[in-house]
Amino acid sequence: MQNISRQQEFDTKYITAAEITKQLGISRAGFLYGRRSGKLPEPVVASEGRLLMWERTPEILALVANWKEAITARKPTE
Repeated sequence: MQNISRQQEFDTKYITAAEITKQLGISRAGFLYGRRSGKLPEPVVASEGRLLMWERTPEILALVANWKEAITARKPTE
């Protein structure tokens, strides 16, 4: 039987705003703007709004991937 920590269990089940901003290479302000403009559905909110998270479902991961593609497409090529 594998003994996983609560943090590992959390990381497997949820994706946080911090993790998404890191993946996308954007600031928290940019993330919040994107979320308000409909890039992601409403999050699970904890710690009085300081922690935003979503269940790590294929749908959420696809939305994040699409958002990343949109950001990449807007970056100028050198």
